[in-house]
Amino acid sequence: MSIPKTLRSMVLFHGSQTWLGEVSNVTLPKLTRKTSDWRGGGMPAGVPLDLGMDNLGELSFTAGGPMQKTLSAFAGGMLGQNLRFVGEYRQQDTGLVDIIEVSVRGRYSEIDFGEQKVGDVGSFKGTVKLSYLKIVWNGSTLIELDPLLGTEIVDGINIGSTLFKTLGLI
Repeated sequence: MSIPKTLRSMVLFHGSQTWLGEVSNVTLPKLTRKTSDWRGGGMPAGVPLDLGMDNLGELSFTAGGPMQKTLSAFAGGMLGQNLRFVGEYRQQDTGLVDIIEVSVRGRYSEIDFGEQKVGDVGSFKGTVKLSYLKIVWNGSTLIELDPLLGTEIVDGINIGSTLFKTLGLI
């Protein structure tokens, strides 16, 4: 039996700026694959065929109040925003710690000022639609996805497009 890991601490970086103490939560992207069910003659059930990666999704965060760097970047390009989440996850029964880093690039698709009330901590939310994603677990790259370069690395193996390899682009 194992007890789940708990996020003990985290920080979000926007480019070279550290948002230590400013961001209360981060929603990391959901990874999905496009599939199509196939059931050929004689098959008692269908199976999902892998049609490649779906869009990389989005990363969103909530801060305690308006953030100028986010607003200044609102009209930026799809590669313009570099965000990096670093989280310390502790295994409650063993005390072992995992450091997970999620680096993304993309463009802000939504900025929500939320309710602003005198005397209360505000709620300022930003959402970035992704064009790049990299997940590093305890210093080792676990996943790196860069659709623009045809890169789809999972656990050290590039399962990306063979067309890019054939053309000498990667």
